[in-house]
Amino acid sequence: AHGFVSSILGMPGSKLSQAINRRQTLGARRTGRASLFMTRRAESTLGLRAASDVDAWSKDQVSGWLEQEGFGEEWQLAFAQNEIDGEALKLLKDPAFLDTMGVPKPVGVRLKFWQKLDELLTPDGGAPAVINGSPVAEVTAMDPGIAASVSVEEAAQLAGAAVKSPLASDLVEGIVRDERAFIDSMCDLLVELDAKDRDVTLLLDLKQNLQLLFSVVVVGEFNAGKSSLINAILGSKFCPEGVVPTTTSINMLRFGEGEESGKTQRNKDYVEMFLPVDLLKQVTVVDTPGTNAIIKEQTKLTKGFIPQSDLILFVTSAERPITETEGKLLDYIREWGKKVVIVLNKVDLFNDDQESIDKVKDFVAENAGKILGVTPPVFAVAGRLALQSKLARDDPNAAALWRRSRFEELETYVVDTLTNKKQAAKIKLESPLGVAERFLSSYEQASNIGGELTEDDKQ
Repeated sequence: AHGFVSSILGMPGSKLSQAINRRQTLGARRTGRASLFMTRRAESTLGLRAASDVDAWSKDQVSGWLEQEGFGEEWQLAFAQNEIDGEALKLLKDPAFLDTMGVPKPVGVRLKFWQKLDELLTPDGGAPAVINGSPVAEVTAMDPGIAASVSVEEAAQLAGAAVKSPLASDLVEGIVRDERAFIDSMCDLLVELDAKDRDVTLLLDLKQNLQLLFSVVVVGEFNAGKSSLINAILGSKFCPEGVVPTTTSINMLRFGEGEESGKTQRNKDYVEMFLPVDLLKQVTVVDTPGTNAIIKEQTKLTKGFIPQSDLILFVTSAERPITETEGKLLDYIREWGKKVVIVLNKVDLFNDDQESIDKVKDFVAENAGKILGVTPPVFAVAGRLALQSKLARDDPNAAALWRRSRFEELETYVVDTLTNKKQAAKIKLESPLGVAERFLSSYEQASNIGGELTEDDKQ
């Protein structure tokens, strides 16, 4: 079935097959793994099924849910002492919160909690996947008995016969369910390998992200022009720009209009901005702090968010393209197997000297390709001019500014990527696989060395 994902979406077979093979080598111990994604959670006896209803739960209802799901008195007591209600419950995917609450440490029990929480917040085992903003149709799950009796070779033969079929909505939904099952299996394996809590929760977050809008994360060094680039894409000055670091938190830009528009500070490191921009109906744009700012915590924030992205816009300045620290950041992105698009910003500094622009663009493509192992798309733009042209649509000089900005090619690429159903689905489904592959490789290496993971291995 996983081979089918690779062939039908045109994915590199190596990424998916290697991940599956490593998973099997390290311990695919259950013949009924397919049942993971065919099992659906029974209706809650609490009568509060939708994720939005969970916000309204009282502390007693949270305690009742814990008891219903089989968590003992220690868990119930810790939640009661910390006065965890429905709104607070949704924040507990972060292992640090459980640590401060005094919740029992065994990661196996915590994995169960995170899986149950994921099921609670994603009714019916996962709502229909959203690709390009449109829900796809439900499909009927395979009979568990049949799934358990079919070998990998037989499944590959059946899948191969269907490769020529067009990409249909129910097919995408089936692949999403299959990938969610693989992630569940990976989480079980990480628990067996005594993995870090944060590795397990990252995979569970990525599983949930399969049901969310496409995410584009914009990264780069301070003063590379990330915020001006985002403003140019969105068509207005939503993100602050300046000569000193202005982005000091992770800024999630989502669609919202009327009463829903505005800014919500979730915590000191995480801000949601709801903006009346139609593009945000299709995608969540994430503005991150500059990675070479003097405040090291900002670099840590950016690196911590990269694994959760679907597509990365890597912004580098024409003043100093692909610096040593940018090369290190690109290498870090490569380790997570993320799709990268390079944006060479501020090319207006060359005063329309096409030869100089082409020379720098080739330099960026060559060096980024050496680091990433594949040559990424590179777009040379002037984000500042693009924004000026959009803000001055009635100005007779607006058209000339737009041409000088060279922004149309990048904008067309972003829109085409999001509106091409096959391409968007391919990138969305590959994202968790790159993370899983990194974990499999790391823990496999540690396992081969000594069988047991030391603290150094975990680091």
